[in-house]
Amino acid sequence: MFRAVFRYSVSVLVLLAISTVSAQEALIEEIIVTAQKREQSLQDVPLAVAVLTGDYLEKNGATSIEQLRDMAAGIEIVNFEPGSNTIAARGIANLGGGEFATAPVGIYLDEAPISAFGSSVPDVALFDIERIEILRGPQGTLYGEGSMAGTIRVVSKVPDADGFSSSFSANLASVDNSDDTGWNIRGMLNVPVGENAALRIAAIVQDNAGWVDVPGLGLEDTNGHQQTDVRAALRVEPSDKLAIDASILFQDLELDGFSQQTVPGTWAPEVQIPGIDSSARLSPSSSDHLLTNVTVNYDFGRATLVSSSSLFNRDATSNEDLTPQTKLFFSPGTTGTIDNPGARDIEIFSQEVRLVSNGDEKFDWTVGVYYKDSDRRTTGGFVFDFQSFIPELGPLGFPFGAAFVDEALGEQGALSEEFAVFAEADFELSEKLRATLGLRSYSVDWKGEFEESTGSIVFGTTPGAQPTIEGDDSKVTPNLILTYEHSDSAMFFLRVAEGFRAGGLNFSAAIASAVPATYDAESLRSFEFGTKLTFTHVQLNAYVYQNDWDDLQLFDVTSDGLFGFRVNAGKAKATGAELELLVKPNDSFTIGTAIAYTDSQIDEDVFDALGGVIASNGDEIPLIPELSGNLWADYRFPVGQNYEGSVNAGYAFRSSNFSTPDNSAETENDSYGQLNLRVGVENERYGVYLFGHNLTNEEDTTQIQNIVGGSPLLSYRYVRPRTIGVEFRINSN
Repeated sequence: MFRAVFRYSVSVLVLLAISTVSAQEALIEEIIVTAQKREQSLQDVPLAVAVLTGDYLEKNGATSIEQLRDMAAGIEIVNFEPGSNTIAARGIANLGGGEFATAPVGIYLDEAPISAFGSSVPDVALFDIERIEILRGPQGTLYGEGSMAGTIRVVSKVPDADGFSSSFSANLASVDNSDDTGWNIRGMLNVPVGENAALRIAAIVQDNAGWVDVPGLGLEDTNGHQQTDVRAALRVEPSDKLAIDASILFQDLELDGFSQQTVPGTWAPEVQIPGIDSSARLSPSSSDHLLTNVTVNYDFGRATLVSSSSLFNRDATSNEDLTPQTKLFFSPGTTGTIDNPGARDIEIFSQEVRLVSNGDEKFDWTVGVYYKDSDRRTTGGFVFDFQSFIPELGPLGFPFGAAFVDEALGEQGALSEEFAVFAEADFELSEKLRATLGLRSYSVDWKGEFEESTGSIVFGTTPGAQPTIEGDDSKVTPNLILTYEHSDSAMFFLRVAEGFRAGGLNFSAAIASAVPATYDAESLRSFEFGTKLTFTHVQLNAYVYQNDWDDLQLFDVTSDGLFGFRVNAGKAKATGAELELLVKPNDSFTIGTAIAYTDSQIDEDVFDALGGVIASNGDEIPLIPELSGNLWADYRFPVGQNYEGSVNAGYAFRSSNFSTPDNSAETENDSYGQLNLRVGVENERYGVYLFGHNLTNEEDTTQIQNIVGGSPLLSYRYVRPRTIGVEFRINSN
């Protein structure tokens, strides 16, 4: 089916490109990007870069990182909960790097890295955005660890000293299976401060309706969430050579409950396992982000010096209700509650200094150094409060059937210092042939701290600090690109590059001698061929690649089955192709598609110490569909003398994929299709729009998870049901 969709969509778009081009000149707009840390035209960059402009994001109603999944080829984003995402690219995903692992795809907000946990990438609100650059393939030279499979760069709009401007918008939205009404309010204010400075403040406040009911509690719409993002930026340009940008971003996120479901729109574990308890309470959580950055640019004439200093703080708390699993852990006669409280505290300071040539295009170069100091801590565990406790294997030292309270709480801290030097040079070999050579040398020192806050009878632990764990790692990643510029409208490139994802610590090594203290970095070698073709009304970019992925970070257990840890074992391979086609027959009509084919598989069997299969040869990498993509169209037409009508329609699709590395049938996500539509009337100052997401109300899953190993209890995460809304906008003159 999806192959037929692929062939049909491409054929239709190519025919439209040929048949609808008129004599009217309607050039496709040139987009300037900074993917290679210098300003370049998108079509001149020898990388697979997808760009989503702020205007495109607004037309599609995108306000969260998760929504990028349906807008670009080769990128997969799964939202566990609002504010918590995992990201994969080109067949490379987080298979088991651990609580403190970095993500396989890096995320930057302007110059600041913000991906701290591999499975919990924060959700920056996409408002007042200039563009988003999605770099696919390893970016080990210019972006380093955490960009093994790619990098997402969110580039916000900068303050403008040329004049005052403002904007305001608000929307209301209803969700199927919900009695709540969601809303958000967005505002921006740009104020010149003298002749050479400006202040820009942008804010968005959201109250998103929930739709998950919990019949066991008699509650409805329990998974609503509230989010506030405020960003203030100051730009000062004392002279033509010096520019100083200072910014601060604050986010507050409050979740009423989790989004796990047993069937669409319902959390009722007792339906899957008759006799177990439903949720005793909701599972609320909250988080605060604070990101500050100061970037200084000084133009020396032949080169520009760039210094970027960032400080990222994140505090998050949660309390998951595990009461439904009581009878899975203990005997059926046990009654009471189990809580799983947790907290995450992150403080990351990063500093990059680079010198970028202002070349004559015959020889361009970039050199720089990077430093990062990271302190990431998690606290959590279990709190048991039983009214009657009937142990499985004897009384364990307390009265049979008596009330019982037990706490098993602890804190883990991962401290690291990273240092890297990097250089990249691009030079002309002939009139049509160019070469790019890059290299990055990276090193890291880790220290892990672990302390049991309380003693637990259930787990047999005693309070106190455990021995400190230490380790280090280093990596060198090269990048080679050959670019052939056939003409102003046709470019071809061949790229060989490496990327890596940093290793980490095994905290269980402090109490289990069989566990190694650290695990090493994963590494990726990529071979890619690409072409970029640009004509008056058509833009076509196509890429084919192969990724060889080694030293996978996988989860293992000790031979006694008591302690889990991470280990480097096995390898995988991903081959694929991506196509991006944009057709603009005239000023009023634009159509496009972005389609990716990915074949990603484990290359060898890996077993744990108990003989269990961790990964099997031929298994698919989880969360990676074989075929994915989107089709979209935008049409503009006059309405009266002063207004313009707009229609924007998009369809995103994914073939089936698995949620877990073992490819178990019960965790297979079926094929996915989402239809979105936005229609409106606007002029330069006012606008009113009607929008709909998931118009066909598909019940597509993005992840299926076995909550307790060995039990049949499954949780599902479904896409948001059909959402219909209205939006109003007003801009200053």
